[in-house]
Amino acid sequence: MKHLSKSAVLWLLIAALLLCACQPTPEQDAVKQKDTNVLIDSVIAADQQKADPDVQQEPIPERFVCDFTVEPSGMHIYGDVPIRVMSENGTFPVLRVEQGTLTDAQRLALAERLCKSDALYIWEYHETKEELTKRIAELMEEPTEADKQRWFADDPSSTEEEWQAYLAEREALVAQYQAQYRALTDDGEFPALRQWNGALPIQIDSERMGWYYLVSTDNPGMEQWRYDRFSVSSNPFGDLRFEAAEEDDLPAQNNSPYAFTERQEGAYRIAAEDYDTPMRKLRITPREAGEIALSIMEGFGDFAVESIVWSNNAQTDGMYAGQSGSWAYRVNLTPVYRGAQLHCCESGAANYSGSYMKIWQYESASVIVSVEGQIRGFLWHSPQHRVTDTISEDAQLLPFSEILSIFEQQTRLTFAVKDGITGPELELTCAQLGLFRIREKNEVDSGLLVPAWFFLGKFHGGTRGDFDALNPYMIINALDGTIIDPYSGY
Repeated sequence: MKHLSKSAVLWLLIAALLLCACQPTPEQDAVKQKDTNVLIDSVIAADQQKADPDVQQEPIPERFVCDFTVEPSGMHIYGDVPIRVMSENGTFPVLRVEQGTLTDAQRLALAERLCKSDALYIWEYHETKEELTKRIAELMEEPTEADKQRWFADDPSSTEEEWQAYLAEREALVAQYQAQYRALTDDGEFPALRQWNGALPIQIDSERMGWYYLVSTDNPGMEQWRYDRFSVSSNPFGDLRFEAAEEDDLPAQNNSPYAFTERQEGAYRIAAEDYDTPMRKLRITPREAGEIALSIMEGFGDFAVESIVWSNNAQTDGMYAGQSGSWAYRVNLTPVYRGAQLHCCESGAANYSGSYMKIWQYESASVIVSVEGQIRGFLWHSPQHRVTDTISEDAQLLPFSEILSIFEQQTRLTFAVKDGITGPELELTCAQLGLFRIREKNEVDSGLLVPAWFFLGKFHGGTRGDFDALNPYMIINALDGTIIDPYSGY
């Protein structure tokens, strides 16, 4: 896809503005691409020095403790939280990865598992003969040379091969609409839905994605939200989603994982020590919800639970705001590489080129598990990064004392001026060491998985939103101490 909608662009710009309060420093421009070639050389050099028995890694304490006040703003920063080291043996690799995608067979197997069906069908909005006639006529009208020039002007990076692919997509859509037209009966009865083989839909045009909503029946008689449905776009690197059928028309019944967040009223991240305690005396514990979520990913890689959130799907604004909705566990899963697990970050790294941007999201899977143990929603961001090279199997990390110093220095720079900050206190709520992806120098589609410190926080006494998986408070590269901006990808 070459464009994002204006609303999507605006949302990302707002998120980036929120983030820049905590990421850039006066000494170092956090937006400037860091030289990952230098980082790679330093990692290799450190590996060679590890043969020296006198070189020892400083131990990581059990808890991250901080308590200081930033002047002149008076912002109080404090926290005493357990440190989670997200590695089976305490070591972290540095890996080069590329965007990956599922095969048609894998995509079909995942959808059938979620929809609990051995056959899936493409739900279609059935258009009338008049509507289809108009669409076919528009597509059969040969694009002029002026149309082609405008197409290239919209995106100067386009190639002649992409233009030819666009023309082929138009022809495929004509054939698809003609088949739909021929299938319609004179009495207006719609034909049975087409069975799906796992292939992605056709891109509608250069700006609009094609979408498939897959359901477990060939009966076209209901709206798509009345079915359990799996959805995919024509973007091979796009999200994969599942939503359970909605029983009525109330917006609070929305089962999308986007509705179950840490930002919902009363929602919170469950502490790991409470995973065996069921919420509200229910029979399903957080740990059991995590096991149910992991069963969905079986056969699709090595995943582990990164966090579990107790949340609901009530609307937060509009005419239905305040409805209670349904409570459920949101289980966030991230992949494990060489024994080390990724942090869950729901934002995406944006590559800007004029008015265009390309988003590469950080891989994670979120599963909504109901209090009865049923899967109500599923969302897999950026499926299956592909490892292409190993820089280090066991990278040398900065001493914890340096990380603590960087954390305090960056925090003091962030809150030195209170302009735009409404909370008098920031409580640190999460400190963990895991893997995070950064973009390589001058690259868009490849990156490095590096060990990084990941911090979340909660404001008290103010109106600013808390820092969560969508907007982490601070990410520190554990190799060189630089601050990682998740929206830039470095």
